[in-house]
Amino acid sequence: MQTLSSGVSFGVLKFIDTNSLHLHQLNQQDILITNDVPNNIDFVGGLITQSFQTPLAHVNLLSQARGTPNLALPNASTLETIQPLINQLVRFEVSIDGYDIRLATLEEAQAFWDSQNIDKPILTPRLDLNIIELIDLTNASFDDLPSVGAKAAQLAQLYQVNSNESICAEVVHFNLPNQAFAIPMSFYYNHFINSGAATQYSQLLLDENFITDLAFKKQSLLDLQQLILEHPIDVNLLSIVNQWVESRYGNERVRFRSSSNTEDLSEFNGAGLYNSISGELDNDKRPIDVAIKTVWSSLWNLRAYEEREFANVDQSQIAMAVLVHEAFTNETANGVAVARNILDPTRGDQFYINSQVGEASVTNPAPSVITEQLVYQFPPRSPNIRYQSNSSLIDEKVLSEDQVRTLACSLDAIQTHFSHVLNADDSQRWFTMEVEFKYLQSSDELLIKQAR
Repeated sequence: MQTLSSGVSFGVLKFIDTNSLHLHQLNQQDILITNDVPNNIDFVGGLITQSFQTPLAHVNLLSQARGTPNLALPNASTLETIQPLINQLVRFEVSIDGYDIRLATLEEAQAFWDSQNIDKPILTPRLDLNIIELIDLTNASFDDLPSVGAKAAQLAQLYQVNSNESICAEVVHFNLPNQAFAIPMSFYYNHFINSGAATQYSQLLLDENFITDLAFKKQSLLDLQQLILEHPIDVNLLSIVNQWVESRYGNERVRFRSSSNTEDLSEFNGAGLYNSISGELDNDKRPIDVAIKTVWSSLWNLRAYEEREFANVDQSQIAMAVLVHEAFTNETANGVAVARNILDPTRGDQFYINSQVGEASVTNPAPSVITEQLVYQFPPRSPNIRYQSNSSLIDEKVLSEDQVRTLACSLDAIQTHFSHVLNADDSQRWFTMEVEFKYLQSSDELLIKQAR
């Protein structure tokens, strides 16, 4: 058993095979059991996976942000205490000590659901539509988040990290995406209006079915996305983007990544809600205009909309910028590292590192695949590395001791730098940074792809 997100929920307990999830319409009054760890799920009231999860899996980060219970329990759907409850209304609770699940009455369930609708503070995303030119992120900073979004702004701030900000004795060196740039939110917003999507969304807000009928809402948002995808992109914007891509990356594959103003925020993490996609110049299979519009349209998928509604986000202020940088298709290892031990958050001198060989996913591993998880302890205490699990894909360690040390020292420099920017008054006791990293096959050098 693995308890991942504590909480209480009421709903109809359903068992659905992971491969069939896309065929079902789920909501907050459903408690889901699934055989594997899904890459993403609709907004459900609670989750039980029959495969173990990594603590940084998207579904767990979303569960924690929602405050909904999340549990990994092998063979859950066949256990004598659970199997008779499938397709029944239940009360489901997960705590640090375990879980409890039992039949519930409609009266107590309704009381719980009603309590979830208590007014929450409105979260108004910061939005600046005045920037009408592409932004070289080496000349930007975190302050540009309202115009270029969270991912791009954080990468811009990463360019300013100084190696001597680490406590490590050796010189810290890590690579960053080369010459990354951003397509600001103003271009998305113009496209949103010109495509007719803005007008259609305004009309949807007046339709009661959009509020009360989940199936109608899903189809309406799909129609909205289709308007964004079908409308031609501004020819001047496409020409300039093509020029920037050609001058920086030539005909190499380029990654177009979501960078909205409603993700990676302290109040709303938005883990895995939006889409990123690759594009290439002069390649009909990966056209750049389609890549940009795909990122833009992902702002309006059902999961993202429902998550924002639950967090009481002002949806009139959401927007999507696009982060553009070279694609990395050849790596020996990749992963996520946190500048605090997430298994014991009081330990700021211990870092948590979750890695996997090659390009295999860490946050959403394939069924039955185990990732390498370790805790790095800064000297003078030893041992410096304490393994929680080993990768099931290779017989040796994913990261060598030298690679772990390089990553930990680099993350320490990033943690120090960003704490001065985002927690200068030291008011956030648990402030910590998380990075996505790769070790590149061509050079065996560390690349920090993202920090949040």
